[in-house]
Amino acid sequence: LVVARVLLVVIGFAGATIAAMEIQGILGSVIWAFDFAMSGLFFPLVLGVWWKRANKEGAVAGMALGLLSGLGYLIWVRNGGSGFLGITQLTFGIFGSAVSLVSMVVVSLITSEPSAATQKMVDEVRVPSGRTIIGKN
Repeated sequence: LVVARVLLVVIGFAGATIAAMEIQGILGSVIWAFDFAMSGLFFPLVLGVWWKRANKEGAVAGMALGLLSGLGYLIWVRNGGSGFLGITQLTFGIFGSAVSLVSMVVVSLITSEPSAATQKMVDEVRVPSGRTIIGKN
């Protein structure tokens, strides 16, 4: 309960801080939201389903390093840093997702393989089976 209250204050403060920034209107805010999602979540989610060697440690590393590098790049560019390869403050998700991909692959390869039960569960998620509930003729 204490953690939930602290996170509520932190997330509220972060939201107020972002709302006070001059991003470029509502469109800029939406782009930032997708960039943050791209930085930390895209490759861990995709590789978690489609790559059998992906594991928990790799996913956590991919999420953390992708998000932190994307946020660091955003702060650097917003404070006057020159953009790398034309990546601006509105497209920082490209940088974060690249770091996320590399870190997830490297950490997954240097740590232990997922258990057979985990790999079986991923196979079941990847290949739909069972009875059809919606769309039956």
